[in-house]
Amino acid sequence: MNPKSKTYDAVVIGGGAIGTSVAFHLCRRGMKVALVERGDLASGTSSRCDTYAMLADKKPGEDTLLGYKSITYLKELASSFSYDVEL
Repeated sequence: MNPKSKTYDAVVIGGGAIGTSVAFHLCRRGMKVALVERGDLASGTSSRCDTYAMLADKKPGEDTLLGYKSITYLKELASSFSYDVEL
């Protein structure tokens, strides 16, 4: 197949933490997705960020709830893979 004739439901530009997450979730919903990244996946800003999720530095309220829900979701997501995602 000619690469120029391929069609996609969505094109995600950027293969960092957010771009790969968006592409992953669109694929899980059955969409055909093209992920475009200039370099290696997560080689830009995402590779230089803190690599943990925590609640200890948050005051009670919306931030704490969002942090809790994020950690809960990441654990559920990690269990759906057949390999260790090092969460």
